[in-house]
Amino acid sequence: MAIIYWVVIMDTFILPEEIRENGSLPMYHQIYAQLKKELFFGKYDVGARFFSIRDLRAKYDVNAETVRAAIDRLVEDGFVTSKPMSGIYVNSSKKRRSDIAMGNVWFCQLTGSRNYPFYSGILSALQRRAALAGMNVIVNHCTDVSDLERWFKPETGDGLVVTGDIDAAVIRWLQNTQRLRYVVVGNYDLPSGMPNVRIKIIEAVYRAMEHCAQSGRHKLAVIANSSAKVALGDIMTGISQAVAKGLVEKVGEVLDPQEDGYAGMLKLRDSGCDSVLVSEAAFFGLCRYVFEHKIKCPEELFVIRQGKNEENDIYGDVAAINVMSDKMIMAGKIISTLFGGGPILSELDCEVVKNFQVLEKLNKHIKREELK
Repeated sequence: MAIIYWVVIMDTFILPEEIRENGSLPMYHQIYAQLKKELFFGKYDVGARFFSIRDLRAKYDVNAETVRAAIDRLVEDGFVTSKPMSGIYVNSSKKRRSDIAMGNVWFCQLTGSRNYPFYSGILSALQRRAALAGMNVIVNHCTDVSDLERWFKPETGDGLVVTGDIDAAVIRWLQNTQRLRYVVVGNYDLPSGMPNVRIKIIEAVYRAMEHCAQSGRHKLAVIANSSAKVALGDIMTGISQAVAKGLVEKVGEVLDPQEDGYAGMLKLRDSGCDSVLVSEAAFFGLCRYVFEHKIKCPEELFVIRQGKNEENDIYGDVAAINVMSDKMIMAGKIISTLFGGGPILSELDCEVVKNFQVLEKLNKHIKREELK
């Protein structure tokens, strides 16, 4: 029998249609699984009266014994207190057991590179953030919609995170699959109303260009992955705005879906650039080129590292400017969108962080040049 899902993000976890008399789990356990999510993610005041046995019987169309068995589990877990002849009341979160499993977040990266830094950074943060909510993260790398459908077998109230190469077929599947809790993560050209957590790239790139110009570097080259079309478009828009303001001149670009940074620098060696904006996927190849060719950074090459993962500080003395998004905040937005009634669209600011140790080297270099 095919499983059916909703087309919209749901504000409630009470879904009577999903309760099956002949399911793999007893009916009381299925109801319990829904109600614990309702209490965990819902906005209930401590001490508030929860649904009565009679209310829940009517909602689920089951007998009182089945509902009581579900409520007994909630009482054991510390979610509620049942007072005879009075009702069921919501407990403080401090009374809940700390080892309660709250279900799953399914994380699907569609096609593309398995090791693309943006996706791995999101996954790492999501795993940490989901663990705080007692949830597991189930991960897969799917090639297409058929592969996604074969893999995605959710329990009641589970959520799906989709990122990677989102094409029209994926968008149609997400829109048309009923009763589906999902969010698309990343910068995509999506139809209105699709849940999306994305980052503000244009403004961040423009601020990075301001820092570049202030440091006396005005001839810019770009090395980036062309397969991330919307994100690349945002990067180029930020650069175009800086060019229009006279901050920098774009003297070269290497936009290649397989770009590793090293080949990009080979192509740019005659461009005359004194600065380069490089995407995170190509950063380490650029570093290899810099080391092999004994190029001093930032004196000879001012590097803007676009999309740095916060925890990855290897070769930290190469980039003068790091543009990064806080993946833990992003993970929190994902969880909120899936389970907490968060906004359909969340746009996160990027941090533009100066590497003061590297910039100090540039200042000393400039002073030495001025004294000559």
